[in-house]
Amino acid sequence: MRPWLSVMQDNASAHTAANTLEGRARGLLNRFSGRQTRLILNQSKLFGIG
Repeated sequence: MRPWLSVMQDNASAHTAANTLEGRARGLLNRFSGRQTRLILNQSKLFGIG
């Protein structure tokens, strides 16, 4: 099953479905941003920067 389609399968309104998709996108972005931040901080410690 495709997760981006599962939002619409419960007969949710378009507004609810859009909010759910936006929330999922934000969650993915936050996870990616958090990993990048940790990577930068770890590299800074490794090389003695900051």
